[in-house]
Amino acid sequence: MKNMCNLTIERYIPENSTEEKFDDIEFVVYSYEKDNTPIAIAYKGKSKKPHFHYRFQSVELRAAYIAGAAKEIREVKQSREKFKKEQKERETQESKNIKVDDIFIASWGYEQTNIDAYQVVSRTKNTVKLREIATRTVKDHGYVSADVEPVKDSFRSESIITKRLRGASVSFDHCTASLHVPGKTYTRSWYA
Repeated sequence: MKNMCNLTIERYIPENSTEEKFDDIEFVVYSYEKDNTPIAIAYKGKSKKPHFHYRFQSVELRAAYIAGAAKEIREVKQSREKFKKEQKERETQESKNIKVDDIFIASWGYEQTNIDAYQVVSRTKNTVKLREIATRTVKDHGYVSADVEPVKDSFRSESIITKRLRGASVSFDHCTASLHVPGKTYTRSWYA
């Protein structure tokens, strides 16, 4: 039996097809005819799976469909670029507002919910230095859960963690920590 791991799939490019590329988008179309029927197969980006592979009633309908598909891909690309630009601007503005003594909260876990709190002890343009702080129980829900809040300046250790800012949050290996809203409590849970 052949080793299936070495199987590679290539794009299907019909014989005697005409290639049409677009300068502003990663989109290529191969137009051809079979039994006097206009056909087109198109690929986006580096995909090996066709974006479409259709038969058309006329060459004009094929050309119109290709133009419409290219227009749609162009619009999606522009929309994504606009979103990324706006997101970067928003994150830059949010990160500018982070200051020493701000607190980040990380909520994580699978069958239980852990709440970790970190206080900013220094910062640069793009990074913050954090120290873990304690949380205190505000309201006990009984059997296996409680509401907690961070306790400013109640450091759990001397350890300092440096993290890159991403807007008003920082990422850890297991979760993302968001900026604490003063007065907000967080529910944690545990096993009995």
